[in-house]
Amino acid sequence: MLKKIHHIAIAVKDLDKSLSLYTDLFGLKSRVLDMENYHLKIAFIEVGDVLIELLQPTQEDDPFGFDKFIKENGGGLHHIAYEVADVRKTIQILKENRIKMRNEEPVAGADGLIAFAEKESTDGVLTEFVERPKE
Repeated sequence: MLKKIHHIAIAVKDLDKSLSLYTDLFGLKSRVLDMENYHLKIAFIEVGDVLIELLQPTQEDDPFGFDKFIKENGGGLHHIAYEVADVRKTIQILKENRIKMRNEEPVAGADGLIAFAEKESTDGVLTEFVERPKE
């Protein structure tokens, strides 16, 4: 079911400041997206085959709860995402195995269709599943 780690997500207060750590200091490549529909600015940073995703909410009460997370925790590691071939099938299998899903149906994410499993069902780790667009 899981193909690989797609990304590790970090919630940040200041995307530009955090991004400079990875691009200027570590010399890594990145791409920045403005996801206005979700009230987020996102940067994907390439580290080998895995991405680091920096997430900055652009308003309070964003749909994914990053603003709330930052207020409660000051930012930091938010979730891990795995790439899957078929996110709908993944949701079905997880639900059949009593994994509580935040998303009963996939939603559009920054890099394809996504769905989250609640951390209460995954050993305290908020877990995202990503189906990348077919090439």
